[in-house]
Amino acid sequence: MSNQEPEKSSKGVLIVCIISLIVSIIAGYYVQEQRKNVQTVQSDHCQKKKTGDTKRTKKEAEITPAVSVKSTQMPFAKGKVIVIDAGHQENENRQLEPIGPGATEQTIKMAAGISGVASGKKEYEVTLAVAKKLKVQLRKQGYTVVITRNENETNLSNRDRAQIANKAKADAYIQLHAAGSDNSTLQGAMTICPTENNPYCAQNYLKSKKLSKCIIQGVVEETECQNRHYWETDTLSEINWSRVPVTVLEMGYMSNAEEDLNIADARYQNKIVIGIANGLEKYFKN
Repeated sequence: MSNQEPEKSSKGVLIVCIISLIVSIIAGYYVQEQRKNVQTVQSDHCQKKKTGDTKRTKKEAEITPAVSVKSTQMPFAKGKVIVIDAGHQENENRQLEPIGPGATEQTIKMAAGISGVASGKKEYEVTLAVAKKLKVQLRKQGYTVVITRNENETNLSNRDRAQIANKAKADAYIQLHAAGSDNSTLQGAMTICPTENNPYCAQNYLKSKKLSKCIIQGVVEETECQNRHYWETDTLSEINWSRVPVTVLEMGYMSNAEEDLNIADARYQNKIVIGIANGLEKYFKN
């Protein structure tokens, strides 16, 4: 018994030493990992500081009215007045007014507009959304901008809206609309202007035609939608009452499900806005 006790004691000490060594190794590993984690957190924090502005910019880009590389002041825009009309309104006005100055022919003051077959959006809602975005974008570029309405609950006839543009002595009067058709396959954007022989505003024919061509070209290039070009007509009171260069932009067909969803989408609306801005640049620079 006396010879075995020291032997047992030595084994016990050895086991304790081994256990202590293992605990030390584990503790050291744990401390090392904790340091790595701290360094990672610090690194991530620094990285967030560096990239915070970029992430914020991306977020703002999703909610700001428009995103454009041409958001700085443009020399050609200085002194130019742009009047934007968001077509239609929440409540139609079926009272009559002359189709043009001095005309005996009458037309309703303001039609109801159409509704999207897929989005369920009203035309007056979409046109106001785009008009507000366009106002912000053009002001960034240095234009003086007037918008005919800022809300859907208003009561302005086509003549009233044109007279706002006339009073402002607009260099360009842009009316925003969306098209509708019984043919649900029709797609594409187009612009509308008076004819050369318009009995009410023929003096603005050449400028209105040029404006219409520039705007539709800019919108089609930016959105890649189908180009339905421009149409000359003397049947629209919103054109006939204008004494300034005027165009009506039909942004697309809300009677076509695919195009309707595009027009209702904020990102697509931004493309329309940039297309219009690019079109105005071509109009004033060339």
